[in-house]
Amino acid sequence: MEANQKMLLLLNDLGITTETDQFDGAELTRLVVNKQRRTWTFHFRLHHVLPYEVHQLFMSRLESRYATFADEVYARFTTEQGGKDADYIDYWPRIVSELSQVSGAMRTYFASVQPRFEQNKLFIPVRSAPEASYVDKELCQEVQALYSAYGFTKKPCQAQFSEDTEANQALREQVVQEDIEQAKMALAAQFAKTTESNEEPVTEVRMGALIKDEIVQIKTIIEEERRVAIR
Repeated sequence: MEANQKMLLLLNDLGITTETDQFDGAELTRLVVNKQRRTWTFHFRLHHVLPYEVHQLFMSRLESRYATFADEVYARFTTEQGGKDADYIDYWPRIVSELSQVSGAMRTYFASVQPRFEQNKLFIPVRSAPEASYVDKELCQEVQALYSAYGFTKKPCQAQFSEDTEANQALREQVVQEDIEQAKMALAAQFAKTTESNEEPVTEVRMGALIKDEIVQIKTIIEEERRVAIR
């Protein structure tokens, strides 16, 4: 069976009928099944990157349809024309959610901003020179790989550091507050765990050996006494 026929059968199986014009000429080129990990990975060839809303619908139907056969269902796309600049922006929240090398606070920040295009280059806003260095040297490579999995052509990627000190300070304070809240949640979880284990709280702190002798005032000591405890 031809790859395009397989794709048509799949679309019918998923009940996708109103968005078929977005799949004109689409092909299901390969299906990789990993029996040990119980994963299915579909490989598709499309004319262009799917609009984000159509992609979400397609993946939701695909995952739901084959959930009984696989614990995880993945899809990899290659395209002839790639995506439009607007598509990069639409997919940005999805890309941020899949980043593996960022902290929770950094993920929150990237989800709150939008990249922009200029001279066919993707610019990612950052708040400081260290963040710019991190994005340029490490994060851009992962961002490009994630976009490629959806059929986007590889675009140059670069951090964009704003000199707006007031705005940067506000964002830094926001991140600090988020870190504080995360620390509070972790502390509360630890306290709850300790409470559940019925551990008795420490009621006293003792340093040195226990003194069993009778304690006397220093002015009552006479020369003949050899060993006394004083206070």
